[in-house]
Amino acid sequence: MKTILGVVLGLGAIAIAAIAVSKSKKKVPMESETVNGNLKMSDVVGYFKTLQLVKGKNVPFVARASRFKDVINTNSAKPQSLVLGVFNQESDELNPVKVIYCDGFDEKLLEVLGNEDLVVLN
Repeated sequence: MKTILGVVLGLGAIAIAAIAVSKSKKKVPMESETVNGNLKMSDVVGYFKTLQLVKGKNVPFVARASRFKDVINTNSAKPQSLVLGVFNQESDELNPVKVIYCDGFDEKLLEVLGNEDLVVLN
């Protein structure tokens, strides 16, 4: 399975999520999942493929959960957590958002995250 994604890193990506969270005075609706073992990049890609995203309207991203500590519960027995989300540029909202608690990340996911807290996927 081809899992290569175009990745846009940096302040623009962080600004998208930060703006969405700050504009939303309410809690962002989210689901959560616990994974035993390492979360794999192929699982992340598989999740986004299940969504009907519209290019130019929906901006998918992954973020370390610590980036959203004010709006999500990061208290878990698992040492790592990752937010999978979609920023809707028309409504300035994050939806859907999924938090995955896991033991760690596979090599490909670590490569995509690099030193960034948030990465926008194309």
